Amino acid sequence: MKNDTFTEGFELVVCTGDDNEIYDGETGHQYLEDVVSTLAEFGVSREEVTHERTSIGVGAEAGALALIMAAGITLLLAGKRVFLAGKTINENVDAWIELAKKCRYLFRKLNAQYISQPFAAALALEEIIKDNPKARRFDLEGAFVDIVPNSSMDMTGLATKDGRSIQETFRYQPMRYYTFVIRAFDEEPAEGYWANVPAAVHVICVRSTGKIEFHHVLPVRDWLKFEGVESG
Repeated sequence: MKNDTFTEGFELVVCTGDDNEIYDGETGHQYLEDVVSTLAEFGVSREEVTHERTSIGVGAEAGALALIMAAGITLLLAGKRVFLAGKTINENVDAWIELAKKCRYLFRKLNAQYISQPFAAALALEEIIKDNPKARRFDLEGAFVDIVPNSSMDMTGLATKDGRSIQETFRYQPMRYYTFVIRAFDEEPAEGYWANVPAAVHVICVRSTGKIEFHHVLPVRDWLKFEGVESG
């Protein structure tokens, strides 16, 4: 499905295997406290996070925990708390850039196996900034979600949760590819006609595992490259 806004909220799926103690008793309480503390490092408050027991895998499924920030997340940015609704990267760009810088660390610390669309967009931004550190304005032109069907689950589309097919609901079936089309503009504003021409157009695909599947850069300001002449 394609859109120019995100169709998923901020969610992470953490594999817990067959460890039922994660959900019960003192061990489970401490685990959830550690999760909340980790998220708090980024400014995400306890009230913003809920969790739900789920499973992952095809065939012999493993236990998992979905961490859900349904309304959005709050980040610490230059000592201030900044809220991201997670609808598009066109909102509050500085906060998205901050999330892009920190999300890899967050995923490693939480041992998150799967990430939802807004977190994948942050990884896409991370890739763009690596390619062009001067990029400071981003226009999301398209956001595609391609779900990889899990044959161990209902394939008819009749099994639903909260009005959506199980296969289409991230926390129950998180295998998917996220593709983004993003126009990136440099921090130094151009004048005249060039003001409306991005430094580049980026087409990036991110797996829900966090792996960058591909990153293609269209150098739309470089007529030499368009004509097949290498500059420099």
